[in-house]
Amino acid sequence: MFNQFSNASLELEQLNQNASGFSEIDPFSSSARTYRQISRSRFVTESETDNVERTIATTRSLAAIRAQLDSYDDINPTRWATYKDDYRLSSSTGGQFRIQMSSTEFDTYLQIIDFNTGAVLAYNDDTGSSSNSQITFTIEGGKNYIVRATSFTPFATGRYQIDAQQATAPPTGREFNRTYGYGLVDAAAAVAQAISQPKFTDVPNLGSNNWGNDMINAPEVWARNITGRGITVAVIDSGVDITHSDLRNNIWVNRREVPNDGIDNDQNGYVDDIYGWNFGQGQFNNNVMPGTSDPGQAHGTHVAGTIAASNNNFGVTGVAPNAQIMALRLGDVSGNRFTNAGSLAQAVRYAVDNGARVINMSLGWSDSAELASALSYAASRNVITVSAAGNESEPVPGTPANYATRWGLSVGAVDRMGAIASFSNRAGSDPALQHVVAPGVQIYSTVPGNRYDFSSGTSMAAPAVAGVVALMLSANPNLTHDQVRRIMTGTTAQGASVGQALVMTDFVGATIAKTSEGMERDRQSLASIEWIMPDDRQDLSLVRTAFNIETGEGEVRKLESMPMVTVSTPMLSLGAEFNRDFTVLSSVNVQQNLEWEINDRTIVDDFEMDV
Repeated sequence: MFNQFSNASLELEQLNQNASGFSEIDPFSSSARTYRQISRSRFVTESETDNVERTIATTRSLAAIRAQLDSYDDINPTRWATYKDDYRLSSSTGGQFRIQMSSTEFDTYLQIIDFNTGAVLAYNDDTGSSSNSQITFTIEGGKNYIVRATSFTPFATGRYQIDAQQATAPPTGREFNRTYGYGLVDAAAAVAQAISQPKFTDVPNLGSNNWGNDMINAPEVWARNITGRGITVAVIDSGVDITHSDLRNNIWVNRREVPNDGIDNDQNGYVDDIYGWNFGQGQFNNNVMPGTSDPGQAHGTHVAGTIAASNNNFGVTGVAPNAQIMALRLGDVSGNRFTNAGSLAQAVRYAVDNGARVINMSLGWSDSAELASALSYAASRNVITVSAAGNESEPVPGTPANYATRWGLSVGAVDRMGAIASFSNRAGSDPALQHVVAPGVQIYSTVPGNRYDFSSGTSMAAPAVAGVVALMLSANPNLTHDQVRRIMTGTTAQGASVGQALVMTDFVGATIAKTSEGMERDRQSLASIEWIMPDDRQDLSLVRTAFNIETGEGEVRKLESMPMVTVSTPMLSLGAEFNRDFTVLSSVNVQQNLEWEINDRTIVDDFEMDV
């Protein structure tokens, strides 16, 4: 039962067979079926509903259809041994709509079909923890589509309901920052936006070595039973230990290839590519394991764990713990680290052609027309490339992250307090760059030999973002390349919310971001202070109380008896940035103050540095 709405712009209408329209082949009868739209059914009252199997709803805000799959319905030619009901879908104005199919009697499966060609444009089986289906889809105004109601299991029958609702527009107004880009990724907000729902409610933090997942709100997504299932993430790196106990259940397997028969069974140009391929320099084989046992070549295994280590109550848990890892190896076997050698462009194209939806590139590379072409190719097929920004402390990302002005995402690194890592390349000045940040300092993850270790770098931040993309696509596999980028940068945490302890805002709104990194055992370094003025101010001074300070020759002097350190700036205009780098060391826990003096006014911010 549904109600009639005014100001209509969305239309759902039953289709019948044997009329003009596209043709489909019934695999059971080998006969072609054609479709036409039938006359509109009128709105019905609840008392009439039992006598009406199909209805039409026309509305701007909501449409609902109640119907039933039964053994008299047509066979679905796009899914083996399933019945189907088809509805014409159109909108006079176009826009993004959320279409849901629900049933308490069978496992639903929803498809959007091209009205003219019969091609499947979008599909969905389960959403979250339920067996109901949901598609968020952008409709062109005046164009016809087919909504196909069918089932996941063969020959399922039963009653169902289809609802159509205009989707909430992605959030706007995120500001681009030269350091953080669009800010810290937020999995709970991004995945919720991907399925047109409010941000998921908070759940308790996991703590310990899972702080990175907590920081980007991944557990909030898992609580909705969205874990990356059905999504393959290609890791183009130094190789992946596919035997690791925390990874082996989540390794992509090429089911079209017969193992070790020396034949290219799937005719994709790669013989016995069961788990991926080795595009390393002078190699070109199916060995995707790390090149050597040297710790430096554990890089790819560490990256893979951040993306998709299993949630199995030991080791670590990846951001998308049920995603699949496609291992694509680069580099060589002569060194003790991951070297930039081999064909990155070829690896990208392999990933796209063999079913990856996300490609993680925690690497730097030289620019080339071949690489640009490969990244463009990935985007054209709605495959999302995620690239580490680089570890040179440069003001802009390196290659391939700099291509995120057009394709994919660029990722910088922050520490557990949300401050930019001292090594991380910054976002630069071009808002077209789809740059975000994620945890990348002292990240605990898998390394070869069933072991775990800590590592830092934008290489560790990029896979966290790749995992979030996998969660988004798992929730809504129909998202386009542009939609993923827009949602990711439109749902970030910004400003003082990027980091809870050491990113503070003074009384005029100037953000103070302090980067904290481990130096020696028992010591901690407070390496830089950065602020961005929200308005025109004068006479800005940062006044720091005493710490122990290293002079450069290894000597440590106490400053308690010395004057306070002051860093002053000239007048700063709206949005201007000012940086001062320094190093302070302490072997004990300290609690100090930051005093801000602006136009003869002072405010004191207390903070504690734990060592």
